Amino acid sequence: MSLTPKQIKTIIDESKAAQERVQHLEQVLTANMARQQVDSYRVPKIPTFCRADPALWFMQVEISLRNARITSETTKADSMLAALDVEVLGSVKDIIAMSPPPPDIFEKLKERIIKTFAVSNEAKLRQLLKGQVLTDGKPSLILSRLRNLNVNNAVDDSILKSLFLEQLPEQHRGIVISNTATLDAMAELADQLADISSSSPCNPQINAVNAELSASQAQIQSLIECVKGLTVKVDAIERQSRSRSKSRSNSRSQDKSRDKEKPNLCYAHRKYPENPTSCRSWCTEYAGWKEKKN
Repeated sequence: MSLTPKQIKTIIDESKAAQERVQHLEQVLTANMARQQVDSYRVPKIPTFCRADPALWFMQVEISLRNARITSETTKADSMLAALDVEVLGSVKDIIAMSPPPPDIFEKLKERIIKTFAVSNEAKLRQLLKGQVLTDGKPSLILSRLRNLNVNNAVDDSILKSLFLEQLPEQHRGIVISNTATLDAMAELADQLADISSSSPCNPQINAVNAELSASQAQIQSLIECVKGLTVKVDAIERQSRSRSKSRSNSRSQDKSRDKEKPNLCYAHRKYPENPTSCRSWCTEYAGWKEKKN
């Protein structure tokens, strides 16, 4: 079926209109995605509350708020409170319930939470002096934990150095003390020693035990070889002894067989047939030997 020019023009116009609508929808979609990205960027990512170190947690919160470009005290407080559990919220309930809220509400909440949950400076100092610090991780991380407990530099570096050395393996202490002076240099060398120890198949104590076991095994193997050699010698001696016994037995058997062959001959005729000087009278050759002798 053929189309009239008017129908063709109508189809072309509708196609152009459809293309324009598609372009418009693409522009709207692009604008919405850009707006969502901006909104997502402006939503602060508040980490889970850390009871072990609330002050450090607030540092993370403030970094996230700055990245989201949030400056209002009320908005900062609302963003932070949304990440807290009921127990922590209970400790600041009176501040949250203030109406109108104080102009510095975020700072008041921060101060209250840190005061309620943070470890006191005195407790940190007691932990430091007792060496109560986590020892997992590299030595440099252990040193950082010790320094965090040393609030306001309550103890000097000499004491901190002694406390740090107590946390190191005994086989590393002498190396660290003899080759370094400052705490940072000690931690760096201790890290290198820890890396070497972790990359080796066994630690030094296990290596020493293995060396002793290897020496014992070598001694046992030497004894086994010695016993094997003695066994071979004993077997050879036994075979030689059996051979001699068999030879003597055969000789006696031959003598007996000869005796059976010549039962009437005396020993002298059997042993010395040419000159039987001690021939016996009962011997069958006695008469002949006597006559020959005379």
